[in-house]
Amino acid sequence: MNRMNNPVIDGKILFSREESSAEETELADPSRWVNAGAIPDGIVPVKGAVHITVNRGFVEYVVKSPVAERFKKWVKNVEFPDEVFFSSLNHNSQLQIPGSYRGNPESDDVKKPFLSRFKNWGIPPNNWTCGGKRVRMLCVFGISDLPLLASRLEFFANKFYLDYEPLALKCMEELHFNRTRDEYISHLEYDVNIYKRLDFLKDIIKITR
Repeated sequence: MNRMNNPVIDGKILFSREESSAEETELADPSRWVNAGAIPDGIVPVKGAVHITVNRGFVEYVVKSPVAERFKKWVKNVEFPDEVFFSSLNHNSQLQIPGSYRGNPESDDVKKPFLSRFKNWGIPPNNWTCGGKRVRMLCVFGISDLPLLASRLEFFANKFYLDYEPLALKCMEELHFNRTRDEYISHLEYDVNIYKRLDFLKDIIKITR
């Protein structure tokens, strides 16, 4: 289960990031699509996470663009198509998709951090202590993970189990409620400058209004 980690994802943070897209990506092994046929429209495939954050313009392109439709048909023959489709569209700047990225597709904790989702894999550089339990290397968060979770800048946290230390999830829900309430009644000023200063923003395709 994913849990919303950041309480001001209502638009303030995304606006501060100039409506860029947030995707974890890396150059993919071409053997994934060796039997998929010719890649349409000059798209260079990359691999990324299945969890993404995109703006409305990106969504409209995915839904309405013939290029996106042709690429969607092509990725059906690729290994793990959901890891290729969105990330490839986001990292082929020649398509001029709003919010997409012109720079190196490789995620970087400093220049191009992945902000959509926080995971504790237990391997560098994501090797925080797990206060819950690890299932296939991934930390299933418990109560003692709450201080770490409360300090993270990512939009969502993964993963929680409903039947394992459920108080951890309940506490995150209460934190989310309290922060949202306090920001609404002006008792909490949320600083979005850290998002505005992200280095990769200078390499995104700006939205034209």
